[in-house]
Amino acid sequence: MVRRCWVGAALAVVVVFAFSADPIVDGFFRMPGEVWAQSLARFASRWCDFPPMLGLAISFLALASVRRWRVAQRICVAVLLSGVLTGLVGLAVRCLTGRTRPCALVEQGWYGPWHAGHWIVGVHDLNSFPSGHTIFAASMAFVPVFAVGSRARAFGLIPVLVAWSRLCLGKHHLSDVVVALCLGFIGAWVHWNHTLPLLERWSGWWRTLSAGAEIPVAKAGGGGPTERVLCMAAPLGAAPCQTPTE
Repeated sequence: MVRRCWVGAALAVVVVFAFSADPIVDGFFRMPGEVWAQSLARFASRWCDFPPMLGLAISFLALASVRRWRVAQRICVAVLLSGVLTGLVGLAVRCLTGRTRPCALVEQGWYGPWHAGHWIVGVHDLNSFPSGHTIFAASMAFVPVFAVGSRARAFGLIPVLVAWSRLCLGKHHLSDVVVALCLGFIGAWVHWNHTLPLLERWSGWWRTLSAGAEIPVAKAGGGGPTERVLCMAAPLGAAPCQTPTE
């Protein structure tokens, strides 16, 4: 618990620093960059976005299922869960903040979901915070790091590369990508340590129920000893599960 508090405090300090450094970083990346850097940034932004990474994760999941690599299966499922669920959180925040991109031709600011008498949800130039590319990359790439440890440390470089590419292309402020990295980091940890185990427990309960095994349930009165209910997989319309009478 203490370690988590320290990690949370460190992330908060990093986010505050990123907001304070936004003007400096924006000015630096406005200067013309090297051709190779622009090419690398475009490559990273294109191929480390959600659709390509989603396809890659599904392909690895299919391969792991065929070869019966159980650990790899768990990691791939967690990657997909983290990418989709954390990405949706980031998308919701983007729709509510309405922050201008550095390359926008309007005055820099936070406009929210409604501005000048109309909705601006989904408007590209007013859809900067947090970085969608970065949050998808971070939420998916950090899962193997939590699952395997130091042997998968190289995966952590993917969201950092994506964050740099978005800055280099002038699509985001520093705080946009830093907050996205933090959200992706937290999302990956939550979905690997909590969401995936919860899903596995539900899956195991459902397989047991479908196989007709005895499921322990509490008595209706509460506080008493546990009864066992025999729930057989039956056709639709069949009699419900029967509780043995005392």
